Amino acid sequence: MITTIKGDLVTAKGIILHGVNCQGVMGSGVAKAIRDKWPQVYKEYADVVREYGGPSYANEYLGEVHWVEIGDVWVANCFTQEFYGKDGHRYASYDAMDRCMEEVARVAPQFPHAPINFPLIGCHLGGLQWPIVREIIEFRIPDTFTKNLWVL
Repeated sequence: MITTIKGDLVTAKGIILHGVNCQGVMGSGVAKAIRDKWPQVYKEYADVVREYGGPSYANEYLGEVHWVEIGDVWVANCFTQEFYGKDGHRYASYDAMDRCMEEVARVAPQFPHAPINFPLIGCHLGGLQWPIVREIIEFRIPDTFTKNLWVL
């Protein structure tokens, strides 16, 4: 079950999932809010992109999750989209989302009792449809975890 919380995702405690592109840019949306609050998350994300050889090698890490610990919060940078844009096109991938949620389900037990928090991941600028993303999250992440959808 997913519980909806009205508020700012970057105030959440526990695990925060959000979608990122494979271009090394966190310039808008939730990614920008996370970058602004926790610059270390951006630095480590950009390092991952560089380590893989940059945006030209996006297929190497699309669908992977990079975890960053910030105090009592674990931020999961979910590589759900190769490119980005604000033109209404679909940039995020359902397959990448599925692989990311599968990874989250494998890693999350390391943080017992930590709620899993996320926005409408991949749905606004990424162009995915929330009912399909919701189904992926519910299928991959068991109900033994608290799952919180944060909306402003």
